[in-house]
Parts: sequence; structure tokens; C-alpha cells
Amino acid sequence: MTTVTRRAFLGTTAASAALAASAKVSAAGTQAQGLTSLTKDVPPITAQEHAARIAKLQYMMQQRGISSL
Repeated sequence: MTTVTRRAFLGTTAASAALAASAKVSAAGTQAQGLTSLTKDVPPITAQEHAARIAKLQYMMQQRGISSL
């Protein structure tokens, strides 16, 4: 009878999980072939709009006493 070390068991388990995850990702990729992008015609936000969003967030955080996000 062979004994399995904890290290060998955990290594095998991790390898099995990685293989299962990669199989799941490749299966999802085959299912997504018929999908189209919902954001292909949406223009990116401008630098001014980005700055305005940051300023609004900072203001709202100050009003609520939040010091970090």
C-alpha cells in the first residue's frame, strides 16, 4: 500500500482544479461564438467626463465621511 504525502495530495488537487477551470473556460468560449458586443457603438468617455466623475465621487465621499475606497 502506498502512502500519499500532504504535499503530493495538495499538488494533485491543485492541478486537477486548474485543469477543470481551463476546461470550463474553453467551453464558455465555444458558447460565446454567436454573441455580439453590446458596447461596440458606445463612444468612450472624455477626459473631462472622467474628471467630473472623480470629482463627484470625491464630493460624495466627503459628505458621507468616507476616507478611502
